[in-house]
Amino acid sequence: MSFKLTQATGQYHRRRVRLDWQRVGQAVRHLLRAAGQVRRRVAARTYAPPKLTLSVEECEQFLMETKIKEQTFDDHFAGHARFDLRYEQLVEDFAGTSSRLLDFLQVERQPLAYSQQPLNTTPLRNQIGNYDELAETFRDTPVAAYFDE
Repeated sequence: MSFKLTQATGQYHRRRVRLDWQRVGQAVRHLLRAAGQVRRRVAARTYAPPKLTLSVEECEQFLMETKIKEQTFDDHFAGHARFDLRYEQLVEDFAGTSSRLLDFLQVERQPLAYSQQPLNTTPLRNQIGNYDELAETFRDTPVAAYFDE
């Protein structure tokens, strides 16, 4: 059997495996650098949602339901101090918005961490195939503000 193994492998004995720690270190650093580059490339990619076409009716229904919910909350908290906050404000200026919120809540200012990255940063105009038509349809209505960019 040894003879057959020697013929198959071309080796008559086992070679000692010696680790060159310098090369191991270089390989590990190379892998870490490559992983970092991949991570940065993935993080830099922007999510590109498919372009949608919304019917005037479905858009109107959604916007009116949203407006009704907003009015319901406005009515419910009418007698209370209020801090209006939109997600976009947090994304655009997290530090400033969170400081103003802490002041409103009368909580001592402290640095807050925010690790979320918005999945979709594409303007609505680029997401909705018939955006101009919808904006024109709802121009002088209570929901026109939803089309302000």
